[in-house]
Amino acid sequence: MDARIRQQVAEALGPTNRWFCCEKLGRHIDDADLLLSHYIKNGGAEDFARRYTQMIAGDRNCRTENQQG
Repeated sequence: MDARIRQQVAEALGPTNRWFCCEKLGRHIDDADLLLSHYIKNGGAEDFARRYTQMIAGDRNCRTENQQG
């Protein structure tokens, strides 16, 4: 599994998404499928893609600036 996917799955199964999922469903959630579904349906995957793209673009900009300087 590539690093981006590992990071995204870790975020989807992590404490922040778990908290929001539990709050929405009104009960404790341990099921990975429910957590992933909640993450995708409630904008987590889209937000991750946006942040990841920004990070990659920023990293490229830093490398370009360092090469010029």
